[in-house]
Amino acid sequence: MNISSQIKVAIVDDHALIRKSLQELVSLWGYNVIPQATNGKDFLDLLVRGIIPDICILDMRMPEMDGYETIKVVKEKWPGIKIIAYSMDFKDPHAQQPEGADVIVSKSGPYQELKAALALLTSQIVGSKITSQ
Repeated sequence: MNISSQIKVAIVDDHALIRKSLQELVSLWGYNVIPQATNGKDFLDLLVRGIIPDICILDMRMPEMDGYETIKVVKEKWPGIKIIAYSMDFKDPHAQQPEGADVIVSKSGPYQELKAALALLTSQIVGSKITSQ
């Protein structure tokens, strides 16, 4: 069994095309994509209902509740969730990482950057599960 297939990934973005495209891509890479959300509030509703991902690909600019606000709440209540801050704001590779985000990825960058970020966080998750056993 592929390790990535055991990793649950949430996608939170207000654009349906982006969510669907990411779902297809992340699934192709072997990850288990759980229900998606259109903003931070919808994502928190999923978490409260017990749908907890290992990793969240989180758009930083969304209506109702943006990624910055979402990160604060998630890291306070569900600190084990790894967060990929995903935005057009990160065109500069030295962009300021939002507080609480584990990795930043630019929406305008190559898809390999997102794949590498998922692989990095997967290795951290798997590593922490091995050391905690």
